Amino acid sequence: MSMDGFLRHFFPEVYEKKKHARENNYCKFNDQGLAAFTSSLYIAGLVASLCASPITRNYGRRISIICGGLCFLVGATLNAAAQNLAMLLLGRIMLGFGIGFGNQVCVLSSSYPFILIANQSITNFPNYS
Repeated sequence: MSMDGFLRHFFPEVYEKKKHARENNYCKFNDQGLAAFTSSLYIAGLVASLCASPITRNYGRRISIICGGLCFLVGATLNAAAQNLAMLLLGRIMLGFGIGFGNQVCVLSSSYPFILIANQSITNFPNYS
């Protein structure tokens, strides 16, 4: 589904605004549903990483990784099969829980790519100046 098709199906009022909007990168649409869709993943990830801490401490990293993977799988399935906004939001929340559990358990490995990218950027900086 393309972006226009996605907006037409789940956010029809945003799609109508998009057709008549002038280009402004800061506030193109003013829609609570779209804002909830965007922020639900991050809020759920934050809550999940707080919940995952005692689970990891009491049951180990393996159980936390399995819980995170299952949450992510359920969220991806819900998003793929979404018929309305509520189902789409629930899928995003489950994806957020999966990411939150994964970040709690795999902190070192999730920060490692950032270190590589930062190192490469700093090393290549003189080439671009």
